[in-house]
Amino acid sequence: VPELRLGIFVSQSSTFTSALIINLPELVIDHLRGDAFQPALKEEAGEAGGVDEFAGTYLQNRRVFSSFAALFGSASTTTVAQISADVLVLEGSSGSRQYRRVGAERDVFEAANGGRIGFVRADGQVVAMADSSGVHTSEKVGPMQAPMTLFIVVGAALLLALSSLLGFWWRLNRPSRHSFASSTAAFIGLVSSLSVLLFAVSAAVMAQQMSDLDISKLAGNYPSAAMLYTHYAGWLVAGCGAAMLFALWPVWWGSGWGLWRRLHFSVFAVVLALLGFLLWQWRVIGAPVY
Repeated sequence: VPELRLGIFVSQSSTFTSALIINLPELVIDHLRGDAFQPALKEEAGEAGGVDEFAGTYLQNRRVFSSFAALFGSASTTTVAQISADVLVLEGSSGSRQYRRVGAERDVFEAANGGRIGFVRADGQVVAMADSSGVHTSEKVGPMQAPMTLFIVVGAALLLALSSLLGFWWRLNRPSRHSFASSTAAFIGLVSSLSVLLFAVSAAVMAQQMSDLDISKLAGNYPSAAMLYTHYAGWLVAGCGAAMLFALWPVWWGSGWGLWRRLHFSVFAVVLALLGFLLWQWRVIGAPVY
């Protein structure tokens, strides 16, 4: 940092995390200056100027693709957004940082701390991003491959499941006519709601266990029981989603339900079917856990 007549060198022998190398230099600067320092490129927002082609969600390629562990790759997400014609902002697990285009370079950007990123193209389209480490690339993904889509759909399924259970409880002691179609659809909806709750609880327990796990003990504790429960609960959710889609016909033409209840069931069916597809895409189901 020439302005401070300061240079910082950090060496590390652990591969557990790079947080020390990434954060210590700026913490030293904060300490010497007496206040927090955030390297940033001060520039007013302007025309996109072509930089918007880089915007989107990127997933790091150093992750598992073929087994249940692919789900853990959802934590390696970076989002790129435009600030102005030549400035991008990256947001990821290590925070946010701004990058400005390097001179006449079309696909190379540099941060205020000297770190650079470069974008990779195929047939003229941006398909990946490489950082200055020389070993990391991140693939640009569409909305259906973005982890946020999975989280939103899980949240929507959970809300629909809870509202469905509340409706079941409200109608429990109220007199009503039950046809075969309505009873069957109601049973499918109840089982589907319970399956979503089971999946959510299993996933939450798994996330808690993984956050507390010492990585040096991972080999002897893989897969965990919670991972297996999440895998089986995922299959149950996917099966219930298929059953709800098949039940749409009797729900609309033989159940005698009110419009609101039929709409709720239909939306729940579509969301659950979409969740089943996303669970397959993220290898929660349809792939080995081991």
